[in-house]
Amino acid sequence: RAGDGAAAGGGGRGGGGGDRWRGGMARGPVDALAQRPEHVVAFLEAQSQRDLAAMCELVADDVVYINEPLPPERTIRGREEFRRAFAKSPCITGEEAELRVLQLAQNGDTVFVERLDGFKVEGVWVRIPICGYLVVRAGKVVFWKDYWDYAKYKAFTTASFGPAFSLLKKQ
Repeated sequence: RAGDGAAAGGGGRGGGGGDRWRGGMARGPVDALAQRPEHVVAFLEAQSQRDLAAMCELVADDVVYINEPLPPERTIRGREEFRRAFAKSPCITGEEAELRVLQLAQNGDTVFVERLDGFKVEGVWVRIPICGYLVVRAGKVVFWKDYWDYAKYKAFTTASFGPAFSLLKKQ
């Protein structure tokens, strides 16, 4: 089942012990590159904890966030816009939030993540399967892009809450 996936980690071919994010690729000692998946996991955990300050601390001043399938004018640019947008998001406004990592892979400074995001709203869990990637440089998320199925999300929320429902709260 999709919701039962374990967080990515050990067990990759040749990826012994604590070298869990490298997928078994032979490399030298742990370096800053190897730390990027941990930054992404910490960033997603801050969202699960509904900790906007921690989320903002983990993004660069000039972060860019693209949330497909939303229109381009909804792209978030910069930490202050990120803070304002996420203050209205279900990560912060929901009764509970859980961003579960199902798969994680790294290529250079880019970390690819398959997740199951869940937000408890009015006592109902809204779960959204998402795939995306984040670019991490100098310990900060500089770029983040998510892809998810809006039609499935809308069908569920319409059936559960009515057609006018939005996860984003007005402020």
